[in-house]
Amino acid sequence: MQIIHSRATKLYNLTPTDLQSISPVRQERNPHGGWVTYYNTGDVERLQRSLQGRSATRKKANGPKITKTDALNIFNLKEWDLKNLTPEVKPHPKYKGRVMHLYNRIEVEAVAKRVYGPSYKSPATQSRRQYPSAGQGRYDGLSREDAAELFCRDTGIVDSAAFGPCC
Repeated sequence: MQIIHSRATKLYNLTPTDLQSISPVRQERNPHGGWVTYYNTGDVERLQRSLQGRSATRKKANGPKITKTDALNIFNLKEWDLKNLTPEVKPHPKYKGRVMHLYNRIEVEAVAKRVYGPSYKSPATQSRRQYPSAGQGRYDGLSREDAAELFCRDTGIVDSAAFGPCC
C-alpha cells in the first residue's frame, strides 16, 4: 500500500527531512507544478516507530539565506533541482498572505555543483575580477608626461604636430 508524502507527514507526525531517509516508491509530476511522491506505508510506519521516543534534534542549516527566486536565477537552476532541499517558509515582509521560501545558500551552491559538475564556480566568485593592487599599475613610478606618452602609445592615439602633444 502506498501513501502520499503530504499525508504521511500529517498522519504519522513526520517532517519532510525525516521522510528523506527512506526511498520513495514512485514520483510523478503534479499537474499544478512540482512532484507528487509516494512512499510504502510499511516503510513510513517503521520510520515513525524508530523515531518515536527520540528527542527532536532538528539541526538548523547555517549560512546565509537566499530566496527561491534568487536561487533559481543566480545559480541558473530549475525548480526540480531544489525539490530535495527543505526551505524555511516565512511570511512575506511586503505582501500579507504570501510566504517566502528561504534556502541555505551553501546547500544551493552544492546542488549547483551537482547539476553542473565539479568544475562549477559560484556566481559570486565568477564575477570577482582580479584588479592589480596599488603599486602594481603599469604607469606607477612614471612622471606625468612619461605616463601620458605610454598611455597614448598603448591606446593607439597618434601624436600629431597639428594638434600638439598627444595628451
